[in-house]
Amino acid sequence: MIASRAVACQELDRDRYGRMVAKCAVAGADLGEWLVLNGWAVAYVYFSYDYSRAEQRAQSARRGIWASEFVLPWEWRKGKRLQAATVTMSLQCPLLGAKRTLVGTPRNVRL
Repeated sequence: MIASRAVACQELDRDRYGRMVAKCAVAGADLGEWLVLNGWAVAYVYFSYDYSRAEQRAQSARRGIWASEFVLPWEWRKGKRLQAATVTMSLQCPLLGAKRTLVGTPRNVRL
């Protein structure tokens, strides 16, 4: 999308932390819209509906993050997390011949 082309940004506002809120484009194409349309970002409708339609299209086409399950950034910051899948595997020790069954989540497996 960008390659070595110039990016032009127009400041729209400042957020509560003093950071610039801007709309950026390459050759007239809105980068924010491109990111949302391709499923690499979500529309933050709390502040603007500019990218809502692009998000609906990305979601329908299951592009980028919409191809899987995820937690929206503002929900993540409030503590919402996905439930981890439970994993069950049977392993046989090549030295002792003992068989063990592992049960748990990918980060929390117990014997």
